[in-house]
Amino acid sequence: MILKVRFILDSAGIEIRPTEPIHLDGLLAWAVESRSGREYIPERNAMPTETDLPLEKYFSGEEWCWKASAIMPEGESVESIRFVRRKFDEQDAELTTGKPNLIGLRYKDSNMPHLHLLAKSLVAYADTTEPEKVKELLGRVKYLGPGASRGNGRLQGIEFEETDEDRTVIYNGVACRYVPHPNGWKLVRCRPEYWKYLGRTFCFVPGDVVR
Repeated sequence: MILKVRFILDSAGIEIRPTEPIHLDGLLAWAVESRSGREYIPERNAMPTETDLPLEKYFSGEEWCWKASAIMPEGESVESIRFVRRKFDEQDAELTTGKPNLIGLRYKDSNMPHLHLLAKSLVAYADTTEPEKVKELLGRVKYLGPGASRGNGRLQGIEFEETDEDRTVIYNGVACRYVPHPNGWKLVRCRPEYWKYLGRTFCFVPGDVVR
């Protein structure tokens, strides 16, 4: 069955990275690993963890991906640029010897732009034979996107409904997620963990016409 998942955001909105869309199967993989207590390895050059998920598979040649879409805004939405500032605390000066490193670590002096999305809800689609397991795993998700410590991406709730529209991988010839394909142009992983370097293949990205 095709399950439509609606993530209800609070008024703070969500911080987004257009070049790294959040995929529903990525959230499910995180929930499985979190529940199992296995060690989380964020380094991009580490060996990816292949996690078994309650989803159907989509095959393209020798590659495959889970039938779960990227997460997209639903209805009206507004994008804006916000700057995150963190300045050197002068109260720490007496505890510091030498010259503080303002490029990184605790004394980082940053004024970096971040893309922010305001929307009432986000949606994603999954093809599953175990909808209750999908619901249970997503119940562990309380925030979406980076910047949770700043209050971004807080979820007010998650809604589920069965639908006849299969928007999990390709819909009306348009990619709904990273789709492995010989004509794809972006070299990325097509399964969780998406940010890692090993196991990358050429894919179409969400919004591309697949041909």
